[in-house]
Amino acid sequence: MSKTDEALRKVLSGDTCPQILEAARLLRYSTLREYDFCYNIAEIYGCKPLKTEGDNLYNFLLTLYHYGIIQGIRAERARRKE
Repeated sequence: MSKTDEALRKVLSGDTCPQILEAARLLRYSTLREYDFCYNIAEIYGCKPLKTEGDNLYNFLLTLYHYGIIQGIRAERARRKE
């Protein structure tokens, strides 16, 4: 289990933990296009990573981006089942 997984399991409980872990794991499959999208969103809102954190801000935004994709896919599947 990675450090990220361990940290998330300590902080999160219940039904959201697996979904967030899934989104966090997708980070390694991020494309340059997705990174650029998150970078540009951060720029629009004036968000800048701290010097000590490097790409943590953009990795966080990419995780949220992937979480949105996962939720959208699940919602579409649920809609099709109806």
